[in-house]
Amino acid sequence: MSIPSKTGFIYKSDTPTPAVSSADDICEACGAVLVVGSWPWCPHGLGVNAVQDDSIIGGEVIENLTDKPITVYSKSERKRLLKETGHDEFVRHIGTPGSDKSPHTTRWT
Repeated sequence: MSIPSKTGFIYKSDTPTPAVSSADDICEACGAVLVVGSWPWCPHGLGVNAVQDDSIIGGEVIENLTDKPITVYSKSERKRLLKETGHDEFVRHIGTPGSDKSPHTTRWT
């Protein structure tokens, strides 16, 4: 059951969706209201925002990369700086259970 509200949304199955503006906004198979960001195939639903924040709040001071401390404010800035200076992120070698070998790291000696 759809219930119009004062805000211009139609509430269908307790999910707020914008009001229908044309016949193209309705699924032909199930009659669901389609909006920007909704899944185009049945069963419909809204998508999930999968953007990850790249910022480092307050910054990160890297003291042992160059002769002077450098403050970076994003992970991509840190990655670029490490690449420019020929360094890598710290990697801890953890072997598989029962062995000291790992398919993810190489021997350092």
